[in-house]
Amino acid sequence: MDEAFMRRLQFIVEFQLPDEKQRHKIWRRSFPEQAPTSSDLRLDFLAHHFELTGASIRNIVLMSAFLAAADSSQIERRHILQALRNENKKNRQNPYRSGGRHLPSRENLKNLSSIGCQLSGLT
Repeated sequence: MDEAFMRRLQFIVEFQLPDEKQRHKIWRRSFPEQAPTSSDLRLDFLAHHFELTGASIRNIVLMSAFLAAADSSQIERRHILQALRNENKKNRQNPYRSGGRHLPSRENLKNLSSIGCQLSGLT
């Protein structure tokens, strides 16, 4: 953030990223029971490989639902992967994200295409 803006703030609260177990819980709870989802979403895989905030996970779930609706299909891994890419692009362009702490780690992003293949069942 801009230093002048930061000086005007009285309190700055840092939130830690959720750990893998917490991310899995957030992924699971973000899909409403009535949401038409594929049985092989691999939420454990997503929770393990992507260090995301709860807000990012919810954004990805919502976007994947819109993508599935546009395809007239249930929410599938491919929709989640596309939503994950969109969320990453959006966050990387946001100047108020400092140090990339709120995004998947660089190491995880480097492996995104291989992870995409794993999510798609191609490997």
